[in-house]
This record gives sequence, C-alpha cells and structure tokens, in this order.
Amino acid sequence: MPELLRDLRLTVRNWGRNPLFVLVAILTLALGIGANTALFTLTNAVLLKHLPVKNPQDLVVVGARDADGFAGEFSYPMYRTLRDANTVFSGVIARYGTNFSVSAGGTAEHVYGEMVTGNYYQVLGVQPYIGRLLDPNDDRVPGGHPVVVLSYGFWQRAFGADRSPIGKEILLNGRPMTVLGVTPPEFYGAEMGANPAVRVPMTMAAVFTQPANRLSSWRHRWITLLARLKPGVSAHQGRAASDVLCHQALEEELAHEPPAAAQRFRKNLGTWHIDFRPGAQGFGRMQRMLAMPLRMLLGVTALVLLITCAKTCCWRAPPNGSRKWPCVSRWGPAVQGSSGNSSPRARCWRWLAAGSAFWRLFGCCQLCCSSCHPTPPSAETCVRTWQPWPSPCSYRW
Repeated sequence: MPELLRDLRLTVRNWGRNPLFVLVAILTLALGIGANTALFTLTNAVLLKHLPVKNPQDLVVVGARDADGFAGEFSYPMYRTLRDANTVFSGVIARYGTNFSVSAGGTAEHVYGEMVTGNYYQVLGVQPYIGRLLDPNDDRVPGGHPVVVLSYGFWQRAFGADRSPIGKEILLNGRPMTVLGVTPPEFYGAEMGANPAVRVPMTMAAVFTQPANRLSSWRHRWITLLARLKPGVSAHQGRAASDVLCHQALEEELAHEPPAAAQRFRKNLGTWHIDFRPGAQGFGRMQRMLAMPLRMLLGVTALVLLITCAKTCCWRAPPNGSRKWPCVSRWGPAVQGSSGNSSPRARCWRWLAAGSAFWRLFGCCQLCCSSCHPTPPSAETCVRTWQPWPSPCSYRW
C-alpha cells in the first residue's frame, strides 16, 4: 500500500512537470467522449424512443401492399369501414398533414398542421395540458366543427403561455376557429419530426382542402392510418381480419363504378392486401431515413474514441521527465533505484496502473459532465422540430 501511494504521488508530480502533455491528453479525451455522448443522444431520440403515448407497443401502422410495394394512404370511406366494422382494433385513427395560415395573439404566420379524426387523442391516450382535446363529437358533420387544438410549442410562442385564449377564436386560413385546448409539452404527434402547431377535425377537410369530395370519394387516397390492437390480438390476426373487411368494402364500391373502370381495378385487386408495420415509433419515416447514417456515424465515433484511448495510453509521460520508459530501457536504474523490495518489472507495471487510474478518473468526470449538462437545445428537441419534407403525411415505402 505505501508503494502504491508513492506511485500515485509520483504520477501527480510528473504531470506537473508536463502540463502541455496533460492538457492535450485531457482535451483529446473530452472531444472523443463528447462526440460519442452527443451522437448517442441523437441515436436514442431517433431510433430507440417510442411515441410519448399510452402503451405504444400496441400500435400498428396500417397500409396496403401490392405489386408496387407498401402504400400508406387510404380513402376516408375505407377508414370509416375499418374503424366501425373491425373486430381486432380497439381504435383506428387517421391523419393528414397540410399547411395553415394562422392569425393568433396579434401575429400571423404559416405553420404546419394536421387534420385528425375525433378519436385521435382518445386512441393514443393523450391528456390535455389545459382545456380539452378533440373527441368524436367534434368530428361528425363535414365542415361543421370549427374548433382547433394547439400544440404546447405554438401556444408558448403565440400566446406566451397565457391561458386566456382557451374558448376564444383564432383565424385559420381566414376562418374563425375556437381554441379547445393545448396538448402536453412532450407530445409531438404520430410522426417524429412533424410536430404540428395546430390540429383540426378531419371533417373540416371539406372547407380547408380541395377537392371538396375528399370525405366521400373512395378513389381519393390521402390519409394515413394508425391502429391499436385489442389485448390478445396478434398482428397476424389483425392483418387477416382487416384484409377480408377491406376487400369486401372494395367489391361493394366497384359495383357502383363503370364496368370498364371496375374491370381494370379488379385485375390488380388480387395483389392488393392490407399489411401492418410496427407503430410504437409512429409512422417512422424519419427512422427509416436516418437509421443507416446514424449507425455508421455511431460506429465511426466509437472507433475514434477507441483510437483516442489507445493513443492516450501511448502518450503518457515517462517518469522523472526522462525520454524513455524505464520498463522499455531494460528496467533501467531509474526504476531499480527506487523499487524497494519490488522487482523492476512489478514496479513498472504498478507505475503504469497508477497512471491509468488517473486517466480513468478524468474520463469518468468528463462523461458525467457531458451527460449532466447537455448543450441546449437538446438533440431530441431538434429532431422533434426538424421538418426535412413539406408534408410527412403522404408517402410510399
């Protein structure tokens, strides 16, 4: 034990004789650890975290697979068929993203928003921050429900966290809309990176979008669906039941189409089937787009940190300011003269272990500092508010 304490004191004295070396080594470790911490924070926010909703593992993205691949859009009549006649879902929601011109709080701006079905918040299990959220009674009559729910970020930005706008009107595309409530700060929706500022009932599509018959046309596929499976129902069972239901609905619709158009569609109907994808992370377009680049960057930064640690071990200053390590120069007199009863080899390894202990201590301190004091805004916040596409609601995989 006395020899170990003597080695630790010797390490500290040698560092004091080589301050430039110590500073370069600490900064190198700090850069390596900081880069890995920042990238893992981003990777965790994009690839690992689930939606901030109730039981996200029960959610599935509903789509259709045909000869061209996986398509995520459905018509509104098809959504109503799945919602009302299914026996495998506890709830099915639909959404459509678009841009709105909003006049609120004495300012006017263009924002990204969504049209959602009345059961949207109920199925996801989201509770209001203030006021109330949409419910099925707010989504019955086409064009007859001029109400809006604000996101927490937009409410903070437009009204400065003032609670008085609840129950009052704002203008969306020049139309007066009554503010019902505000969503919780952690809720960004069903698509990471979208973070809509406002949400209105789906039936308001009759006045906010063209063509006006979107709510009644089977041919117009424009909304994306997310469903929650009932307890005990597997994804395979849900897929089979939904496929039968949708084919029956399509056959009924084709009976009202012109014979030529119906015959052309029936040729492709045999390859058209309902398919599911995991919905714990929502629709997941950002995850699919960034998964490979993030994994590659994470691997590169981990390799850089490994090289940094190896280089730091090689850079440690030799004792007593000499140019060579005693253990390299045949266990030279510098070690033998102060080794006591220990052999030169044991003395050298103990000296190396003492230096390594200090480097580990510095590394742990840097890691704790980087994790406890993240640079605002956090990576997760940046991901939530980033919109690399104009409208993340209509796409094919």
